[in-house]
Amino acid sequence: FLYFVSKKMLMLYVLDLDNGTYRSSSTKHGVLVGDGEFRHSPDQIVRNNEGEYLYLTEDGGKTVGVYAIHTPTGERYAIFESYYDKYVHDETTGLAFSIDGSKMYAAFQD
Repeated sequence: FLYFVSKKMLMLYVLDLDNGTYRSSSTKHGVLVGDGEFRHSPDQIVRNNEGEYLYLTEDGGKTVGVYAIHTPTGERYAIFESYYDKYVHDETTGLAFSIDGSKMYAAFQD
């Protein structure tokens, strides 16, 4: 599978390269598990080592943070987010995982 996001269209696309098909879903989903929200542009997308989660960062919105999608179920989670007017239009960037997958790294850009 090939995963990519569109900031302009606020969409996540999953291409099945073996079967020549794709599916898409909105990244402007609203309330997530854990009371988080994703309400702006997806920016970076990273898959964890086990492949069960896709992680997205948010660019320039009111809820800057890191979000996850459990790919087998489609369930969406807020890993962390800022929900305060002071951070409107800031950005979470540089999402990465340690080689063993035990640590997540992210940067905050204002």
